[in-house]
Amino acid sequence: MTCQFCHERPAVNSFMFNYMGEDREIHLCEDCTRRLYQYYRMAHYAAQPDVWPPKAHAGHRLGDTPFPEDAGDAVKLRRRLNGLRVQLDEAVAAEHYEAAARLRDEIAEVEKEVYAL
Repeated sequence: MTCQFCHERPAVNSFMFNYMGEDREIHLCEDCTRRLYQYYRMAHYAAQPDVWPPKAHAGHRLGDTPFPEDAGDAVKLRRRLNGLRVQLDEAVAAEHYEAAARLRDEIAEVEKEVYAL
């Protein structure tokens, strides 16, 4: 299995996390795991302004190096998916079942794209 972020190296680490109430699993190579850990540490230190910036990250600010670097498309797809789910809930509540069916199909297509990343 290849890394789900860089899509270049073999995945050697697996992580479970909860995203919006759903349990997910992610597979990362050693390099991407290291970058994720560094980003996590930067976020942790940013929450504690009295110790920011740590010596290891002097000159960097939170957000300077987002993880992953090309998260733009993935984030856009997830936002679109969340918006479609809200529209689906509204259509069902308003009993617009044709619109709800169309939205359900569109959600299925976007989910395929999101989970393929």
